[in-house]
Amino acid sequence: TGIVWRRLEPGREPRAEEIMRELMVLSRKQAGYLGSEIFPPISGVQDAYVVLYRFDSGAHLRGWLGCDRRQELLTEMEGLLAEPA
Repeated sequence: TGIVWRRLEPGREPRAEEIMRELMVLSRKQAGYLGSEIFPPISGVQDAYVVLYRFDSGAHLRGWLGCDRRQELLTEMEGLLAEPA
């Protein structure tokens, strides 16, 4: 399981959410994919988006982490973050 936290700059949520959804679609096409979920911020509880990616093995998770298109999307996401990933 891979867990990702993303704190966004105010007003950047719509584009960031589009990118997160595109990442979810892309993850479903990867070998060993088991599931994924996005948890948006909850006022007073957590101030970041939390994304879970589940794969059947560490090798498949590493394959997903190294995916070229994933890297492109993360590069675009960098400009939307309140702090570095």
